[in-house]
Amino acid sequence: MATGRGASSEEQNNNDEFAARVEAEVAKQVKTIREEFEKRLIEPQGNGKKEFIYKEFRATKPPMYHGELDPLVSTRWISAIEGCFRTSECPPDKKTRITTSLLRDCAKDWLDGKIDTVGEEPFMSLSWGDFKKEFIEEFRAQTDLTRMREEIRVLRQGSMDLNTLRATFMSKAQFCPEYVNNERLLMQDFRKALNDELRGKISLGQVYSFAELFALAKGFEPYPWERINNVPSKRTVDSYGAPSKRTKSAIEGTSNVGKGTSNSSASRCFKFGERGHKFWECPASGDGDVVCFNCHGNGHRKVECPTLGTANVIRRR
Repeated sequence: MATGRGASSEEQNNNDEFAARVEAEVAKQVKTIREEFEKRLIEPQGNGKKEFIYKEFRATKPPMYHGELDPLVSTRWISAIEGCFRTSECPPDKKTRITTSLLRDCAKDWLDGKIDTVGEEPFMSLSWGDFKKEFIEEFRAQTDLTRMREEIRVLRQGSMDLNTLRATFMSKAQFCPEYVNNERLLMQDFRKALNDELRGKISLGQVYSFAELFALAKGFEPYPWERINNVPSKRTVDSYGAPSKRTKSAIEGTSNVGKGTSNSSASRCFKFGERGHKFWECPASGDGDVVCFNCHGNGHRKVECPTLGTANVIRRR
């Protein structure tokens, strides 16, 4: 049987052990509460988090979609939305719900029909990949894919530079699913579109990717000034290789041919304005119309003027 002093010592030890356990438990709970509080400050929960994500997404100015049945329009819209997702860091489980808020007109009618068929929550819970599949089946018809394949088949470079050809080719190839996992087919069809000169310099055995094929073709592409120099000039060239030039007088002289008029260098009568004779030789003039330039008398010319002869005699004396 323990003495009073021994019992008191054992009781004290039990109290100290209990107090230590309580203190440790309290410290653990305080740490948990602090961590949870800090987490809520950094990542708002519930409605606060949802509102924050939507505001960030709207700040990227995503475009609306009105249901245009154009594969290029629908594809570029999907691409623009995915760019907004990356900028706003939208979580995957919110992408479908946020995207549906951008549908208008015919696209909104399609969304309402889907919700009526499968229910709102099941459709809004679709992954982004499944939503894109549903969207593409509705707004990218099979006839559009057939048309794009045909345009790729007949596409030729012609006068286009390689950058323009690549942009044109890829804008159509993105609608053809056969190119997704078959880059070799993509390279073959792009090589067919090249001009004969470039195609003859390139072998697909030299390259292993579309990027390498395009870089090789760019290496063989002539510089712009070489293409310009190879274009024949529209100006005529004389026997010395210089462009011929026609003066204004030559053009005017040619234009008078066939109109009953003589060359501009022919004599012109100042009395009646006709060409081919001087005014004193004019057949339409009579002697009474002749005026002397010395005495201004009528009926004789200056060389026949009697006063001129008298003046010459006086001058000689």
